Amino acid sequence: MHPTLASAAAWQAPLRHSAAAEVGRGLLLAVLALFEGRGRAEGRPAPPREAGTEPAAPVLLVDDVAANRRLMAVMLARMGRATEEAADATAALALLGTGRFAAVLMDVEMPGMDGLEATRRIRAMPGPVAGVPVFAVTAHDGAEERQAAAAAGFDGYLVKPVSMADLSAALAAAARREPAETA
Repeated sequence: MHPTLASAAAWQAPLRHSAAAEVGRGLLLAVLALFEGRGRAEGRPAPPREAGTEPAAPVLLVDDVAANRRLMAVMLARMGRATEEAADATAALALLGTGRFAAVLMDVEMPGMDGLEATRRIRAMPGPVAGVPVFAVTAHDGAEERQAAAAAGFDGYLVKPVSMADLSAALAAAARREPAETA
């Protein structure tokens, strides 16, 4: 592993998207290796649960880019969270109709149905699933994009690259609401 990537200082400054785009896939693989190299592989136990509590419902990850889903899944696993994945909005809607999810992390820009339309459809679904917390995950951080996400029914907005702190805050916000469950 490259010594710079292994140092704590490498995690202090935020990575800009332009830099990530220039470095490309190699950087993503290095970041995944760092995340996977920490945590339970080094003997850290899963975060403790209170006695008598059931595990939290899984988080649904929706992104057309497999590497993005993988990175988010690794981050969530480090938090002790289970995940399910969908490669597009249509698959996400089908999964939401069959299970219970603590939250949905939805990419905004996907081919076919985008995350905005998918969230509108989630909000129009019958029953409690319509209230599942849905968070936009996007590389765009403009006021117009945030307004469009809010209008579509997103509960929150996460800007890529998503930090562990922002992801944790989103899940804490979702936990304050009752997870959606379908029959």
